[in-house]
Amino acid sequence: MKFKNLLKEIKSPSFEFYENLLDPEFGFSTPVDVEKGMKQLFREYKFPGSEKARDLAAIQTYYEILGEKMGIQIKIPEHALVLEGDKFVRENELDHALEIFTRMHELYPEGLMGYDRLGEVYLKKEMYRESLKYYGMFLEKEPMNPRVLNIVDSINKEMN
Repeated sequence: MKFKNLLKEIKSPSFEFYENLLDPEFGFSTPVDVEKGMKQLFREYKFPGSEKARDLAAIQTYYEILGEKMGIQIKIPEHALVLEGDKFVRENELDHALEIFTRMHELYPEGLMGYDRLGEVYLKKEMYRESLKYYGMFLEKEPMNPRVLNIVDSINKEMN
């Protein structure tokens, strides 16, 4: 409460203060909703994931423009590519998903996500040899992954 009162005293016209007080009767505090706070602080910033990208070019353009605004070069975050690509997979727009996951694999060749997602998309496209190629590369890095081992086994059964 002291902090709140101090903020009210020094508040400038452009400063907005929001409060969310918890009922002291509970005896504990719930975690701060960081996402809600960040979206309030940066309400002019369009957060990734708030809408579906049209394609890979739109994602790249978004991060190029953001980088220009911030004065730095921004590498598209791997998780942003996963989120956008997964949206296309859910909507069965597999060519867009493939394009995004291929770019993700190029940007993050050391990560397993690229192998996993590319294997998944090729499997959905019934391109079994391509799917096995990427799942095989996944298993080279993590040979005992039970989920991927089961997928590879299922693909091999389907092909025979």
